[in-house]
Amino acid sequence: MYQLTNQKKHLTVFLQTLNWIDNHQVDWENGDWYSKVNGQGETAGDKAGHWKSPYHNGRAMLECLAILSSLSKTKDTFPSD
Repeated sequence: MYQLTNQKKHLTVFLQTLNWIDNHQVDWENGDWYSKVNGQGETAGDKAGHWKSPYHNGRAMLECLAILSSLSKTKDTFPSD
């Protein structure tokens, strides 16, 4: 959304979401992401599946990297703060 609107609030939400995933969903010891996190921060659900692991997570990260790389090359559209 930030790429489309140039509204910093969308970049902030993206970074907050990425931080949540990094701190609560990713299993850094064994790999992949848990599919669920309850209100107490406890992980649950399958980490792997026919669709999720081989395609969904990887494709999402590749798309994010491409967009962030594109934005970082244009100083005027990517805030430094």
